[in-house]
Amino acid sequence: MAREGTVLSRYHAVGHPSGPNYRAMISGEMWGHREVVDAFHPSVASVAATARPSTPTYVYHLAGTIARRHNPFADLHAPVAAERRGFDAFAQDADGRLPQHCLVYVGWDDANDLHDGDFRSADRNLAALLDILDRSRWFATPDGDDRYPALFICYDEDDGSENNRVFAAWWGRRVQRGSVSATLHTHYGLCRTITDNFDLPALGRAAEEAPINEVWLGNRRPAARQEFMPSRAY
Repeated sequence: MAREGTVLSRYHAVGHPSGPNYRAMISGEMWGHREVVDAFHPSVASVAATARPSTPTYVYHLAGTIARRHNPFADLHAPVAAERRGFDAFAQDADGRLPQHCLVYVGWDDANDLHDGDFRSADRNLAALLDILDRSRWFATPDGDDRYPALFICYDEDDGSENNRVFAAWWGRRVQRGSVSATLHTHYGLCRTITDNFDLPALGRAAEEAPINEVWLGNRRPAARQEFMPSRAY
């Protein structure tokens, strides 16, 4: 990721434990400090689904089932166009079945990301995902504005020792390669990036933060289709 994408060296989570951070990523609010709230709240998926034209959201469980506390779309009862399982299903869809404009959320169960699993298996899983994206027609095809999909990956929170600073990086054909951004960002800034990308209103506290724009080649706006992943995938 450091060699082929842009690492955000001052990216911070916004709370503890995991659940509030995921909700902040897609809704601009933590909605309390419980791991799961299991109730509808506005999110990037719900506002994108009601916009005109609408933008659908897809969720892929690449191995096992993403824990509910790590799946904010399930937690916030967000509208999801499809929910699929396995690398093969994702590879098939990314090679021609996904619409040009959509939001895709991919992840693993806790044994296959870096929550309970080891670094070696997490690295293999991330490498497999990058290989699928690199080969897919969807990830390699620009829209009418010459914008490509982009992958965002991060941890949801730290261990309480570094002011909640977490690993975060972008990867894709319009992302600067081998770059490090020292701009301060949080999960709210990611939420703002997604809504700005799809020309949607900013949500909650995300309205108070700037989008993540410095990672793009020529500081272009991000792709009209984005991927982002749950934490601890690397």
